[in-house]
Amino acid sequence: MGISTARVAETSNRGKRRKIVAREFDSPEIRGWLSGEFERALVEPPEHQHQIQVGDVPVTIRTIRPADRDIGIDFVRRLSPAAKYLRYHHAIEELETDTLDRFLSPDYPDEMALIAIVPDNTLPGGIRQIGVARYARGTNPEDAEIAIAVADDWQGRGVGRQMLLDLREFALGVGIRHLVAKVLPQNAQMMKLARKLGFQHETADPDEGTVALGKGLPKE
Repeated sequence: MGISTARVAETSNRGKRRKIVAREFDSPEIRGWLSGEFERALVEPPEHQHQIQVGDVPVTIRTIRPADRDIGIDFVRRLSPAAKYLRYHHAIEELETDTLDRFLSPDYPDEMALIAIVPDNTLPGGIRQIGVARYARGTNPEDAEIAIAVADDWQGRGVGRQMLLDLREFALGVGIRHLVAKVLPQNAQMMKLARKLGFQHETADPDEGTVALGKGLPKE
């Protein structure tokens, strides 16, 4: 399942609007300081790190970072054509540069993204990305669309489930009360996972060829 690039472009403007207040000050020093404070306080996602054990392999689920560009590119390239289609809803070889840039820098709290990594000494840096999960808030501040992708050789091993559970806690923490996943009907693995986590069929979009699975989150 995937969040559209149009949706990404829409949310990318929010971080820019947050800096408008800083420009109202005459002093360049104050403007620069305020701009930086807004960026740090309102845009940068919080650090998160959660390690689980899958067989004999330690899997770390953590906040995505701009420095994850290389492992992100490698992750998408390794996905099978079928997995890419199910995630992005169209055939791709790799992500376009501007889309990758946006995905690497979520506009928190309206967006959040987690990745799953494992040790891999055959790769530069010694780690391999095996999954990613993200949410993007909709026009209703209590709604968010979620998306997830897991490497072909790691599907069905609990990684996707744990990423979604961790992501759910972030969504709850910023006031999101309803999650929706837009899934292609042939994505049986995702349909099964979503229903295990309590998602229910809500709507179908014949133009996109997707079904929407939704789940309400408890109010505090």
